[in-house]
Amino acid sequence: MARRPGYYMELSNEIMETSVNEGVIAKLADYLEVTHYKQYMNRLSKGDVVMACKAMEKKIALMTDKIAEKELTKFIVDWKKQLLSGKNQEFFEQAKSK
Repeated sequence: MARRPGYYMELSNEIMETSVNEGVIAKLADYLEVTHYKQYMNRLSKGDVVMACKAMEKKIALMTDKIAEKELTKFIVDWKKQLLSGKNQEFFEQAKSK
């Protein structure tokens, strides 16, 4: 089945710029995954953490569910503190040794 020109670009834009609560949560999961992977590979910088948090905060602000917005904001603040402190690095070291 042939797709009209621009179809895949529209899908990509819809995924990247979604304001639907579930889409926002999916995008947050993407940021969490890539950040944790960079940490696991010992390639995570403080700038990476700050960039990811800023991007996630912008996404969270799009949510229409205000309770979810509040709880996710608290989660991101705590997550950022843990990443910058290095407290969760031990978890990744243990995973590497298995």
